[in-house]
Amino acid sequence: MTSGDITIYYVKIWAIMTKLFTAFNTLREEKVSINEEFPFFAVSFFYDIDRFLQQDESC
Repeated sequence: MTSGDITIYYVKIWAIMTKLFTAFNTLREEKVSINEEFPFFAVSFFYDIDRFLQQDESC
């Protein structure tokens, strides 16, 4: 694993965490019930992680 691979890995994790943080901020600002909206964001988040892991294995 080179330093370039590690950098790409951290950038991908940062992007996923930013997306999750933005999603929860949006929910809080709109005062939407997290119980109603959480499943959508959870599925989206775990789909992104699964896709990220598959890309990582293909390298």
